[in-house]
Amino acid sequence: MPESVSSEGQSIPLGADGGAFTAVIQRPEIVEYQDQLREMNEALMLSLVRQHELAEATEKLNSQLQAEITERREVMRELAEKMRLLDLSNDAIIVRGLEGRIQYWNHGAEELYGWPRREAVGKVSHHLLQTEFPVPMEQIAKELDRAGRWMGELIHVKRDGERVTVLVRKTLDRGVEGRAAAVMENITDITGRKQAEAVQRRLEVITASNRKLELEIINRKKVEQSLKQSEKDQKLLLEQSRHQQQQLRGISHKILQAQETERKRISRELHDVIAQALVGINLHMAALEKGATGSVAEFQKKIDRTRLLVEQSVDTVHRFARELRSTVLDDLGVIPALQACMRTFMEKTGIHGSLEVFEAVEQCPEEMRTVIYRVAQEALANIARHAGATRVEVSVRDQDDSVSLLIEDNGTGFIVDAASDFRISQRIGLLGMRERVEMIGGTFGVTSAPGQPTTVRADFPKPTIPVKKQKIGKPARGELS
Repeated sequence: MPESVSSEGQSIPLGADGGAFTAVIQRPEIVEYQDQLREMNEALMLSLVRQHELAEATEKLNSQLQAEITERREVMRELAEKMRLLDLSNDAIIVRGLEGRIQYWNHGAEELYGWPRREAVGKVSHHLLQTEFPVPMEQIAKELDRAGRWMGELIHVKRDGERVTVLVRKTLDRGVEGRAAAVMENITDITGRKQAEAVQRRLEVITASNRKLELEIINRKKVEQSLKQSEKDQKLLLEQSRHQQQQLRGISHKILQAQETERKRISRELHDVIAQALVGINLHMAALEKGATGSVAEFQKKIDRTRLLVEQSVDTVHRFARELRSTVLDDLGVIPALQACMRTFMEKTGIHGSLEVFEAVEQCPEEMRTVIYRVAQEALANIARHAGATRVEVSVRDQDDSVSLLIEDNGTGFIVDAASDFRISQRIGLLGMRERVEMIGGTFGVTSAPGQPTTVRADFPKPTIPVKKQKIGKPARGELS
């Protein structure tokens, strides 16, 4: 039933919704009441609307809160799973704020440093671990802010006081707005590796030192061997020196003997030939003086005999002079001197000989030409006395880098070493030839054996001369070609 309002005994029914009057009361009190009632009705309606809106907003907010709570729970679950996985890592993982306080400390950090998570979280990491930085910490912070990451080696101190060397990889975490929020540090203990590297370096140093010692030992052994060899060489040189001194004394003695023998020979020649010739000349002159009154023919015969004695004496003096020093060598050159020497050799011995000389040898230094002549002369004299040869070949050749003198014979040969030792051979011919050749920088050698041909060879440093060969010679008791 609809409500009604009574006014002075009259009943005024309300509308079905209770919000409208079915009749209008014209009294002022009733109008005022009606207005108040209308305002109340409107306020009530507005309150209902607002309650409805608030309920919808509350329901929406509750839905949003529920979704956020669900999302946060999922994030926390994922975070817990990630933290569980991080705890499985063998490396220490630390998350710290920008001010350095530790926000996360995994199981690996607990095992490495010895502090449990509850004691480490909230502490300043570089204070807790007593970090020793390779460069100022501010420089590392600048590099981390610029590049977003930093990696390097640091020194940390564990809870028990042990110092460890760690490889730290820092990564800067920037929030959704791009601002730095936290730093994650992945830390690997490399103390063992560094110790191994240090041991390896020490081992390398020791190995290098050992190698140096080995080389030093090798060098010292070489030096010791060299000293021993040097000592042996010195002993050998001393022995050679003594031997050479003995040879020199022997050579000097032989030279003196040879000089004395030559003096005796010359004295005898002078006495037997020159003196007798002069005595004969003197007797002939006396006979000429006494027989001046005889026939002219007899007088002429005496003069001829006297002239012959004078000529023989002059020839003997010339021969002595040639033996002492060939005037042909000085006046005409080495080629005519060798020719004359070879002719004389062939005339005296009857041995067939040949001589071949290159023409430009005359342009060689005087001392070389003299040695060539003297060696050839002495070699021919030795062949005449000892070889028993029937043919001799003498040649002076222009080689690529030397001038060579070769004297070859087909004689009986001899033992070279024995002939070169004056103590055995008692001759100084080969030694004298060697000394002459080596005195001007040449080399001397003899090739021979009993029953074999003999070759005497002397090689001289080649002077700058033109190359031109010439065969020379003149037959004389045999053939000189």
